[in-house]
Amino acid sequence: MIKGERTGISRGLRKMAVGALSSAVLLAALSIPAWGDAASEKRVLTIQSGSSKASVNGNAYEIAKPVVKQGVLMVPLSVFKKAFGTEIRLEGENRIRLLQGPPTVVLVIDNKTAWIDGKKVQLPAAPTMVSGTLMVPLRNVASGIGAK
Repeated sequence: MIKGERTGISRGLRKMAVGALSSAVLLAALSIPAWGDAASEKRVLTIQSGSSKASVNGNAYEIAKPVVKQGVLMVPLSVFKKAFGTEIRLEGENRIRLLQGPPTVVLVIDNKTAWIDGKKVQLPAAPTMVSGTLMVPLRNVASGIGAK
């Protein structure tokens, strides 16, 4: 479940206010069923803005620190692979495809246009490289791969 603003995108969005200050402490949690088995365990990802720690179902690991860009929480793309086993493919020099079971998300570095299951969408902030790490908008990528 993503904890954040309440929108029509996901009923599980709660308690995340994205401020303009990158020093603000923001919590985000995502859950997604493990693909391939209807009875699979739910995986819950917890991330804190400005912290290099994340956890999946309580198991902690190190990540590049999430940042706030244009009021959007940006997280390292690798979070989705570590937490949910999302397949990540680099296509060319700046196009990335994420596969999570049936859902597919295609991102272009430094471009606000993305494709979620073949539908063109505008992101609130473009995926961008920060100190050698690709940072992506948490909410959009998470909902694109089926997280709530």
